[in-house]
Amino acid sequence: YEGVVVFCVLYRLYASGLRVYGDKLEAALSGAVLIILGLVVTLGGALGWVWVTLEEGGDLFARLIPVEFTCVLCLLCNAAVGLLLPRLNMPGVLYYTALSSMFCAIPYVSFALWTNLGLPLALVLVMGMGAVVGQTLGILNTYTDENGAMESPEFSRVPPPCNMSTQGRSSAFPGRKTNGRAQAAYTPKVSFHVPTYAEPPDMVVRTLEALAEMDYPNYEVIVLDNNTPDRSLWEPVQKWCEVWNARNEREVFRFFHDAPITGAKAGALNLGLRRTADDARLIAVIDADYVAEPSFLRDLVPRFANESVAYVQTSHDYREVDTTFAYACYAAYMPFYKVINPCWGDLQGGIVVGTMALFRRDLLERVGGWAEWSLTEDSEISYRLHTHGYPGHVITQTYGRGLIPETFTDYRKQRFRWAAGPLQTFFVHWRRLVPVCLGGTGSMTSWQRFVEFRHSMAGVNAVPVLFSWLVVVLVLHLFEYLQFGPNVVPVVYFAGVAYMLSNILDRAFFIRLSGLSPTPWTLFLCSLAENSLRITIAIAVLAGSLSREPLKWNRTPKFKPYRNSQLRLLKICRYELFVALLYAGAIAYIFLYDFPARLKSPVIPYLTVAVLATEVLSALSALAMSEIANAALAPKTDASPGEETSEATDDDFLVEVGVRHSGATISESGAETDGEATGTPKMAPLPLEDTEDVMLVHALSRECALDSPTSNTLDDPENDV
Repeated sequence: YEGVVVFCVLYRLYASGLRVYGDKLEAALSGAVLIILGLVVTLGGALGWVWVTLEEGGDLFARLIPVEFTCVLCLLCNAAVGLLLPRLNMPGVLYYTALSSMFCAIPYVSFALWTNLGLPLALVLVMGMGAVVGQTLGILNTYTDENGAMESPEFSRVPPPCNMSTQGRSSAFPGRKTNGRAQAAYTPKVSFHVPTYAEPPDMVVRTLEALAEMDYPNYEVIVLDNNTPDRSLWEPVQKWCEVWNARNEREVFRFFHDAPITGAKAGALNLGLRRTADDARLIAVIDADYVAEPSFLRDLVPRFANESVAYVQTSHDYREVDTTFAYACYAAYMPFYKVINPCWGDLQGGIVVGTMALFRRDLLERVGGWAEWSLTEDSEISYRLHTHGYPGHVITQTYGRGLIPETFTDYRKQRFRWAAGPLQTFFVHWRRLVPVCLGGTGSMTSWQRFVEFRHSMAGVNAVPVLFSWLVVVLVLHLFEYLQFGPNVVPVVYFAGVAYMLSNILDRAFFIRLSGLSPTPWTLFLCSLAENSLRITIAIAVLAGSLSREPLKWNRTPKFKPYRNSQLRLLKICRYELFVALLYAGAIAYIFLYDFPARLKSPVIPYLTVAVLATEVLSALSALAMSEIANAALAPKTDASPGEETSEATDDDFLVEVGVRHSGATISESGAETDGEATGTPKMAPLPLEDTEDVMLVHALSRECALDSPTSNTLDDPENDV
């Protein structure tokens, strides 16, 4: 069984490396040569392992039978994958075969646990079935993340059958372009909604100037400033809109300042829906920092000629990526926006990501508008659209660029919201994910249900980082009690190292597909950015799962922050430092308890220490990211009026409940009222249909308002919990 495990992990390592760097190699060698080369390399490694671990007097040929059998299964699996997925090139065939070959290792590992540890057979069978389910889910995850990537030049052996010189993209695969001349005459009125809160006026004006240059004949722009307390921030934007309208003798830009309102960005967007022109058929949502390209509407509106299309989401992209910190964040962001989400869209499960998106107005109103209770109102609205059977497109092309957070604090707050929000959505809508045959509701396809579940649970794998230090120590005590020998554990560690290297190559593959060069420096920065958030995402998952009160909606400030002191950086990263101390304490305990002398195999504690040390470094990566971001900031000076600093809100990402973006309350009669006015009713609700979704949205939004204090500001550090 050791040889089988080694064979499988080496086979995956070879396939992962080949699909990243093997496109030129495939041009020189045939697919059969690549398969034979891979089998020779992996089989040689497995045979070498068998020879080294062979007990004296053992039957070498009997030990080789499982390895040879696994090799034959992989050959058959290569043929099956090539037939079932004809678009794959040979590196792709090898990769999916390698994922499937891991099923071969499961029965042998289960046999090892049964014979060497003496575990009950029933427990071993349960563990084996769990491994089978986990591997199956892993393959499904890989397919949902990469099915569309099969069309890319790096992954496909069949050129995409499309006209690359025309505008638009096909409905079958959002990454392709197709002829849109038949739809060119479709030019309905579009209403841009630009929500703002305490934004730099020059940045908002730049966004509006880009919208003024739209190459489209029929649109309006509604600027929705909500709850900005400083008039010097929103009045220049209002004045710009008035001057532009007067200069061009037509009213395109309409500015609204509302305070107080509930629901943060979603509340502002719902007000925008009520104020949209009656003849507008499409809604475009643009964040205040995004500069859109003139062709945005011209290229994408024709897709809505198909009445079933509910939304079109373009890729996030960013400008001013001119610092090491910004590039690290950029490398971590882009694989999802350029590869994974478009592949989900290929399965009609792509999610809305908040900006540079178009919606069909009547469908948006039909499902209940924007959910003011949700931290991620964007992905939540796509969830409800999918449950009603309304598909959408996800576009890989960039049509606008925004700004990356400039401090680690803001980066962390943003990702906290992105991790906790989908879990909130899951616990509200989970019944929609249950298959219809099991009593579920909704019109989602099986792939849509799987993608939505995958998206909701994306951060769950970060939770063990909070407790693994304790689990490892307990496992060592179990090994001491069982006097566990070295005959199984070394191959487990070997498999872990091979898997780690495979995951690094997988990340390189996604970085390459997203348009970046997978250099070691890019891989290092991407890994640093992702590892720095593990503690944050773990806390976000626990908060989204356990909290039954609304979490704080944290915006990403756009003002220029100032450089923090070293002591301040330590305070900002105190939670990551605490977890690093826990892992360091576990390392100290291993040596103080003298596990190397107590265990049958002294290599086990030393390998465990190596694993714990990597977790310490992972936790400390947050401090490294803070230092990298801080080094690029200007020294602190006296802030100008209305200006924010990164120090003011360094801990806002943590579990803050009951804090909403307004001072609205509910009167005794049950009517929603303004926080400052006495009994003044809020604007009338949207004229929506009486569906289950509408009632749910209104009920949860009312609950958020009930929990909102009568006086607060979004970024007041005194509201921290």
